[in-house]
Amino acid sequence: PTLNLGKATLTESWFVRPTTFGMKSLRLDQIVWVYHLRQQYESFVVFALRNGKLFPIPLKDAAIPQVIDFVGQRFPWVLRGYDDERLKLWKRDPREIIALVDARRSAANDG
Repeated sequence: PTLNLGKATLTESWFVRPTTFGMKSLRLDQIVWVYHLRQQYESFVVFALRNGKLFPIPLKDAAIPQVIDFVGQRFPWVLRGYDDERLKLWKRDPREIIALVDARRSAANDG
């Protein structure tokens, strides 16, 4: 399945969004956590990635739940939704969140 969200597109494996000077893209299998972030007059879908980085993408408010649901259906072990404590933990040591997601993935594959 493919999800078209204005300028952004989600495929089974990729998130792609053109920018003024190129394109932002990421492999969906690198996501460990996805959440909605509102800052002043802009909304973002934020992907926390296996490399320990946060990857925010500006999107319309209405599109963000669709992205989160799409990722969650494709990769049910990915953490979804914003959580202050989780963000603090991510900033302190993203490896702990990555290990949690790896355990969820392993359990999903064993079940």
